Amino acid sequence: MTDTAPLHLVAPCGLDCSRCVNCSEGQVAAHAKAIRDILGPGFGPFAERLAAMNPALAEYPAFARVLDALAEGTCPGCKTERRTCLPTCKVAGCAAARG
Repeated sequence: MTDTAPLHLVAPCGLDCSRCVNCSEGQVAAHAKAIRDILGPGFGPFAERLAAMNPALAEYPAFARVLDALAEGTCPGCKTERRTCLPTCKVAGCAAARG
């Protein structure tokens, strides 16, 4: 991942949508997918067996649900009609109206 957001993921207000936890094309989604891929689909039972040595792994099912949500993301960015960030924000509408 680069430190510079693709232009289509720079919000009209200047925020970098690619750093948002809800951005489907963002850095968080990319890293969550990578973690999910590295662990693989069969990690749940392994985590359960390892929980005796590392009690935090007993929480793996909840972590896996969060990881899946982060990996998918639901927002394509503030420049789209399907944006999910700050629905009361007036900047996107103002920028669109003014071209």
